[in-house]
Amino acid sequence: MSLSLNTSNADLSRLALIRRDLGVTQAEFASAMGVPFRTFQDLEAGKSAFRMIHLRAAERAAMEIAARTNQTEKLPAHLKELIKDIAKSL
Repeated sequence: MSLSLNTSNADLSRLALIRRDLGVTQAEFASAMGVPFRTFQDLEAGKSAFRMIHLRAAERAAMEIAARTNQTEKLPAHLKELIKDIAKSL
């Protein structure tokens, strides 16, 4: 599963799945994204517009949480590839 660049309703359900796969609460994921808890709830429920900035914040939060909890295998494939590409260039 991965968050794609298309911010459709399917992406909103993927947001919830990624959060759950990483084993964190909405409050924890919201904090990692840098958004208020209520905003995160509204995003995940599809009540607020899910914009590109939210997508990027969610990707960053997923990477941060996965690294901190040693769960990098649970990251979406496109984020794993991005990390590998960056690591090669270091």
